[in-house]
Amino acid sequence: MTVLGTCLATVVFVLLLLVIRAVKGELALPMSVILSVFLTGAALTIVAPLFSAMKELAAPYGEDMLEIPVKALGISLVSVTAADFCRDAGETAIAAKLELLGKCAVLALALPLILRLVALCREVLAL
Repeated sequence: MTVLGTCLATVVFVLLLLVIRAVKGELALPMSVILSVFLTGAALTIVAPLFSAMKELAAPYGEDMLEIPVKALGISLVSVTAADFCRDAGETAIAAKLELLGKCAVLALALPLILRLVALCREVLAL
């Protein structure tokens, strides 16, 4: 399904969700979760070719060079999705803290790459 088709299907689903929320509110949350899982899966299928290209690029440098961006993407998806659920529940302050937690985790995960980059810059400048 194309991005446009996915967006149109999502809008229709959300409109249906609004009607269901008004009629039978307890079904709204499970349907929202299903839609979120579907959209996350759609995003991952779009990103899959990028992973194979990254794997080819990272092959000469070791597998950990690919592992870090993939983990960062996973952390981002999980923290933003959890924050969105909190925001939907009216807990905007908790949602903001979850997003901060995700950003800090990605920064900590990227630290080895940053250290390698600094070491490479020092080597280049020392020549």
